[in-house]
Amino acid sequence: MNSGRRFSLDRLKGRSVAELRFRARQFTGVLLERAGWLDQREVSPADLFARLRPEVRAAAGSCEGWIRQLRGRGGRGFFAGFDDLAHTASLAREHDAAGVHLVLARADDALTGRLAMLGYGPVDVGLPIDWHRDPVADIRAPRDHWSRVPYLDPAVAGDHKRVWEVNRH
Repeated sequence: MNSGRRFSLDRLKGRSVAELRFRARQFTGVLLERAGWLDQREVSPADLFARLRPEVRAAAGSCEGWIRQLRGRGGRGFFAGFDDLAHTASLAREHDAAGVHLVLARADDALTGRLAMLGYGPVDVGLPIDWHRDPVADIRAPRDHWSRVPYLDPAVAGDHKRVWEVNRH
């Protein structure tokens, strides 16, 4: 894993056997992933459905049924504010009209490819968003395997915190 540091055996001193085993598994996973032998793609809905508990699968009937159930729920049981959007919006306006205005302005900015982040104010992240670019330094990280990108080197990847911040939005 290349984060700009060279590997040193000194880093292994004082580590427990359990930690060494864990780190060896991590390192092996990275090597297998780089070689294309370890599939790290997103899990398909069907594969995810197959991983559910049997009683959940039985209640849904099929992957499509499960997806319909999830989509039909809206935010009920997860974000209570989604149960009655009109009521939630009116409460927000009543308690913090300026905050509602700010949220809506930032949402409008985001729709045009501009995000307020880390005290820089709105910065252009592009449309579609370039997920690998530091929007302040205008430096795009290489499209190499993540373990090969020296993300701590600002000349190569910009400021990794700004890139990560765009991805967190």
